[in-house]
Amino acid sequence: MGVEDYLLTSTLNSILSQRLVRTLCTHCQRAYTPVPELIDELGLERYAGREGLQLHEAVGCDQCMNTGYIGRSVIAEFLILSESIRRLILARADGTEIQRTAIAAGMDTMQTDGIKKAVRGITSVEEVMRVTQVI
Repeated sequence: MGVEDYLLTSTLNSILSQRLVRTLCTHCQRAYTPVPELIDELGLERYAGREGLQLHEAVGCDQCMNTGYIGRSVIAEFLILSESIRRLILARADGTEIQRTAIAAGMDTMQTDGIKKAVRGITSVEEVMRVTQVI
């Protein structure tokens, strides 16, 4: 964008990124127990433990016009520019290194926020993955 790094780091306090995911229909969603491979791949036990973990899937009914979804919900990530992040920007670190540092400091990625919502039954894992996959 042509903005000097020092101007960026001195004026920017935080960055919010968000996307919308479809919300599961409360009338027809169906609970299921995820396979162990999915639990391991997505690290689902961090959010609900391995025992009794339930996810929900879209089914479809008259209430949701057979889509399995009604409405939308936001998933987001909120990056607060700490001094360590500011130093990385000034050093022209790549996005992966900045993200790794932010996650280590406690930032949830958009995908993590979405998975938490999937575990709570707000949306499906498939919807979160559809919206957060890098193309």
